[in-house]
Amino acid sequence: MSYETYTDGNDEPNADGSAESDAMLDGIKQLPGYESLQARLRPSRSGQRPTKDDVFDILRNRRRRYVLEYLHDHEGVVELSELAEALANWESDEDTYITHRDRKRAYVSLYQTHLPKLDRAGIVEYNQPRGTVELGPDYRYLEGYLHRTHGGTLLWHRLYLFGSVAGVGVLGLNHLAVFPFAAVPDVAWFLLVLVVFGAILITHSLVARSAVAMEPDLLD
Repeated sequence: MSYETYTDGNDEPNADGSAESDAMLDGIKQLPGYESLQARLRPSRSGQRPTKDDVFDILRNRRRRYVLEYLHDHEGVVELSELAEALANWESDEDTYITHRDRKRAYVSLYQTHLPKLDRAGIVEYNQPRGTVELGPDYRYLEGYLHRTHGGTLLWHRLYLFGSVAGVGVLGLNHLAVFPFAAVPDVAWFLLVLVVFGAILITHSLVARSAVAMEPDLLD
């Protein structure tokens, strides 16, 4: 899956924080009641389906798209450290050594920016105190955009191609007076070809309209 190189301007906040700050944060996490306090302070979700603007805002960032792709491929709960490691490897060039700085940059970006944003939208379930993340209930609204395929388009192309070859072949055999095709009048074969193509065209139109009508219903 390919991604564009656009990233948010605040993609890497405080990536160069001191070791003392990290140690202090780890110490705070160990205090009694920290996890319950974090759960209470977490903004509540609206419980509504994301709008198109919300979907496009979430997916415009390549790191968020990678996070969702990774969680989709690794079902269940994923450690934040594991996710940051995978992100750092994905962003580096091949055969490039991944440094601690690279891992920390990815970790802080996920910890402070991307995972909280996805969690507030209900796209992922992010447990910040425990450092775990998994896909949330509203991920299904974005899945079609991340994993959209062209299988349906290819099927219709094949149907049109098959209908064209079959129609030309039947009419050609009839014109050459090949039995049993010559026993059927030319007009009958011509009408049959029209009926077949008409049926394919009408079915294709109905399927396309149904697909277009479903997207606003899912997102708005």
